[in-house]
Amino acid sequence: FLIYNEIGKIGGMCGLDNIDIKKQQNAELWYFTFKNNKFGMADMAVSLVETYSMDIGLKSLYTKVQSTNDKSIKLMIRNNYTLSDTQQNVRISERNPNIADMYTYVKMLTK
Repeated sequence: FLIYNEIGKIGGMCGLDNIDIKKQQNAELWYFTFKNNKFGMADMAVSLVETYSMDIGLKSLYTKVQSTNDKSIKLMIRNNYTLSDTQQNVRISERNPNIADMYTYVKMLTK
């Protein structure tokens, strides 16, 4: 999903990966926003993705956050995600070979 700011420019993106509708009924939430966006824009995007996730039958979402990404950690806590796992010295992604500690945050979805 594209996130637009108040002046109609792209302010970020968010989406779901690893969607499992049949067994675990969860998906991985990912997002990034650009600098100088209005406070609360990412919160609204997360809320909209949560609603969409419930509409397609998911029971929970999880997200992985680098331990040094204070803004994303605060976003998850503000939106009632719970720290469920810490992994040390892992590769950030398939495209990014850098190593970092990663936190996994989880939220059970309820209407």
